[in-house]
Amino acid sequence: MLLVEQAAPAPGDSGVVMGNTATGARVDATVIVAFEHGLRNLPAVMRSLDPVKWPTVEFFLCSAAPDDVEILRGWSAQNVHPLQSPAGSRIPQLWRDGILAARGPRLGILSAHCVPDQDWVAALLAAPIDNRCVGVGGCFSNSPDSDGAGWAIFLQRYIGYSRPLNAARTGNIAADNAVYSRAAVLSCADLLKNGFWELAFHRRFFAAGGHLQLSAALRVQHRNVYTPPQFIRQRYDHGIQFGGERRRQFGRLRRTAMIMLSPAIPVVLYGRVIFRSWRYGWAFRIPLAAYGWLAVFAAAWGAGEVRGLLRPDHAGTIT
Repeated sequence: MLLVEQAAPAPGDSGVVMGNTATGARVDATVIVAFEHGLRNLPAVMRSLDPVKWPTVEFFLCSAAPDDVEILRGWSAQNVHPLQSPAGSRIPQLWRDGILAARGPRLGILSAHCVPDQDWVAALLAAPIDNRCVGVGGCFSNSPDSDGAGWAIFLQRYIGYSRPLNAARTGNIAADNAVYSRAAVLSCADLLKNGFWELAFHRRFFAAGGHLQLSAALRVQHRNVYTPPQFIRQRYDHGIQFGGERRRQFGRLRRTAMIMLSPAIPVVLYGRVIFRSWRYGWAFRIPLAAYGWLAVFAAAWGAGEVRGLLRPDHAGTIT
């Protein structure tokens, strides 16, 4: 056994409010959908997941906004449960609380900004999760109705997973469309306290001898619901988390070099996305406004990363 399931705190221990859940019933998998400004996609997400069709799969609809949770409660069913996280929780913390509440041996992870295909749950159940393959990621398309900001968000977050691929081994997957071994995730209890930031978990999985795969069967469509200011704040906060992780990994000399080179971070991020957009054939298919928003979002991430490098009290504490 590569990764052994460890006991995890109950959701209520961290201020999570759950709806009623059935106990004792067979659960083959748990689907966790994080709603951060994504309520507009709720009907489409639920139509695709079709929980009635999957009685042995439990579904957690997670949000930190009380008003949103009230709406989510309207979708409650025997295997569909709204879950309210503490105020201020971001998507990684919403996923964490769903993971702690889960009973299925495999975890299907989604954000409400990405609407799954109608066969997504079937692909979740068919994913080759075992003691070695601890995570399987899917591919992303973008809504043809996206505006410039929506295209910029898609390119910055998902362009690396925009081609439907099947790969026995891969270096990374996007948690917004992925399946994980619950035992593997819970074995990293120290990481989970701060939320499900998948990059940190992936490194731990690799160190333990596990691997990740890609599956073209796990398909979602990105339908952006963030306003530009909301996504700027999201990029800034995620940059702080990334910078904080780097601060812990690097020695003082390398941290100093990273801080001195920090003005180049947005340029590198922007250039990487532009290169991939040309490589994957997106360059002439997106509105010109997307290129401007890409620069803004890259700058927000860069500012957050520098703050994470400079401020140890912010490293690994984003909520």
